[in-house]
Amino acid sequence: MKSISPKDSHLLEDQASRRKRKITSFIFFIVLFTLIIGSIISVFIALKQEADSESLSASNPEEAIISVCDQTPFPTICFNSTWSLQRNLTTEIKTTPSRIFTLSLHAALHELLDLISANQMAISKLKDSRILSALKGCDGLIRDSIRLTKKSITTMGVDPDDKIFLSAI
Repeated sequence: MKSISPKDSHLLEDQASRRKRKITSFIFFIVLFTLIIGSIISVFIALKQEADSESLSASNPEEAIISVCDQTPFPTICFNSTWSLQRNLTTEIKTTPSRIFTLSLHAALHELLDLISANQMAISKLKDSRILSALKGCDGLIRDSIRLTKKSITTMGVDPDDKIFLSAI
């Protein structure tokens, strides 16, 4: 058996130490590279979202409302109701998706209030008990819809610069 000299022992320790440093350096650079790539991707995503929001804000409010309403089952009704509220605003607002959504909630509330009035008028004029019971059932559903729509509007909250929406209803 060959004994290991102190010089050989020192060389083996140096090799092990170098190997550990290489592995540590390699892992450090992989983590650093991953963080840099992740940061770059995050910045690009944020910039893209900001650019999309600015392009909507810079566009014509009519076009923005059309693009949002095109995603609904009844785009014409959505547009007509929302656009009429937009036109009735006394001040110019920056068009953003959240503001269009707020306008659409207020438009939905207007339509529901009109519907409850029409339903009440029909109930007062009809004599057929079957139709009356159906209309009274509809009345309850419409009232629930009004309550839930108001709750949605309240839950969304209103920013200080969005107080104009309250005057639009």
